[in-house]
Amino acid sequence: MPALVVALALAGGCASPRSEPPAPTDPLEQNAVNALMLGLFSEADEALRAALNRYAMHDDLEGQWRVRHMMANLALKRSDASEATTQSRAMSYLAEQLDSNAIRYESLLLEGRLSGRDRPFREALRLATSDLQRAVCYTYLGETARAASIVANDATGNPSDLAFVFYRHAKTSGDGTYYVAALEQYRRAGDSRGMADTLVNMARLADTAGDNDAARRFSDRAISILSAINDGTRANAVRAWQRSL
Repeated sequence: MPALVVALALAGGCASPRSEPPAPTDPLEQNAVNALMLGLFSEADEALRAALNRYAMHDDLEGQWRVRHMMANLALKRSDASEATTQSRAMSYLAEQLDSNAIRYESLLLEGRLSGRDRPFREALRLATSDLQRAVCYTYLGETARAASIVANDATGNPSDLAFVFYRHAKTSGDGTYYVAALEQYRRAGDSRGMADTLVNMARLADTAGDNDAARRFSDRAISILSAINDGTRANAVRAWQRSL
């Protein structure tokens, strides 16, 4: 069913975690974070460029690295590999000057996502200082069951990274309990797009199990979220899939 293919393709975007560099120190940067969580990409882009300029004015290298990190992630969400690579190179230059293992860890994750190679993830694994960071690395390396088991009892870790681990394992294993866990973590993070994408996949799983009522309820919730964040294209794709139930 073409509508199903479209809806599920649109649901793939939340598979990458929102890594957590140090907290924003400028309101412009916080505005960008908020816009990204709501999926308001144009607003996020404008706020990020303003924040980058402000941090450059104050020679704040860490602030510039954080902003470029978010700009790279935004480019990946837009499937703009060229822009993401440009930001990654600028991040690497800043990381050399900052000499921080935490920043090296995040830079390696981005390098791995851009290159499609395992080596950066394995290097990041050696720099990981928490179970959750290790779980993120194992998830990127395709060891989703191992990753999910490491953080199975983590209720307080970074919610975006926990959601990433649970979501990827749910997709790999077909175990819907991990979608439920991912949904809760996206809710903790305030990540509307992540919640919508997870609900679409929960609807698909329910449909596969023959539970059309549950599939309709989950997809209704996804449509409600997507409509609230003004993503009419994706909301309409899910509606089209619903009509096939």
